[in-house]
Amino acid sequence: MKKKTTAKNKKSSTVRGKKSPVKKATKPTKPKTTLPLSFNPVTYGAVIRELRKQKGLSQDVLAELCGTKTPYISRIENQNKDIRLSNLIRIFKDGFGLKLKLTLTK
Repeated sequence: MKKKTTAKNKKSSTVRGKKSPVKKATKPTKPKTTLPLSFNPVTYGAVIRELRKQKGLSQDVLAELCGTKTPYISRIENQNKDIRLSNLIRIFKDGFGLKLKLTLTK
């Protein structure tokens, strides 16, 4: 008799006492391009503004590339808006063609 998967036992789904195969984690690849600028969380808006100007993009064009709105980009650049990490990654990837590399230090 097969054991039904429910919210309680979803993590360890078994069929007749046998565990389902576990996928191996893939090794992360090294980013091809790293951002040469280092910045702290307070100045990410300034980094985005500087990169946007270096690429010759307006806020309108950057917003369109990232799938967001111009006022959102403006608020980020002026430090008037908190930004989710996923949105920050999307701005660097879709807007600038860069991968964001985060380094944690003590």
